[in-house]
Amino acid sequence: MTKKINIEIFYHLFIDDEWYSFSIFNEQMNTLLNSGLLHNCVSLNIGIIYCGVSEKILNKINKLIEQYNINSNIRILYISDSGNECNTGIFLKNYCDLLPSLISEHTYILYFHSKGVSHFNTEKELPTKYWRHYLEYFNLIKWKNCVDKLNDGYDSCGTLWFSQKNHPILLNSEWINSGFYAGSFFWVKSSLIQKIPLKNFTNEVFYRECMESIPSIIEHNFYSFDNTVIEGNHDLYFEIYNPKKYYTI
Repeated sequence: MTKKINIEIFYHLFIDDEWYSFSIFNEQMNTLLNSGLLHNCVSLNIGIIYCGVSEKILNKINKLIEQYNINSNIRILYISDSGNECNTGIFLKNYCDLLPSLISEHTYILYFHSKGVSHFNTEKELPTKYWRHYLEYFNLIKWKNCVDKLNDGYDSCGTLWFSQKNHPILLNSEWINSGFYAGSFFWVKSSLIQKIPLKNFTNEVFYRECMESIPSIIEHNFYSFDNTVIEGNHDLYFEIYNPKKYYTI
């Protein structure tokens, strides 16, 4: 990393009263801390969808955030009992739109979420856990590589860039290379977010897939660290993807 940049993290957390959802939250916060990313970001912005009924769980959420908030840079955007990733996406969009152009070009956004929560106690539970770890490896653990790519001139980066014109979120795009980072973990320059209409961050266009569609809808310079999953026709909802296949990347 050579440029002075600002890192802003937007984390969409879906949680209920099951221990599994809280364990994902704890695991991801620990990854942010151990990778050094939590220390190097300006702020970690968390949008919370809590569909449980236990006051104890809400207290545990707040307590965990308090324990990790050693730099006083964690803030809760909202706590809602309904919604989806669009809730957090709107906050992300509004934040970027308020930035002056000179600052937005050097403000890098990491977006990620608590992937796998909805698959607890299903056949998808274990495969999506490994998928989440795959996405975390490239976007959270190897975050310095992501910053370097954006410094090199890319507008977005991540892994598992999926390009297929007949996918529902790409039907309205005239961009010939349109695609998306499957799994919805990615880095993007704030200046690119500013160019994307607000409606694309809402349920109006893509419903719950709104954040997966960002930044697919607008032409830009993108970088994907690994596409071996696509090349091998792996279905990460049903197949455990062995970390040995990508840890050396």
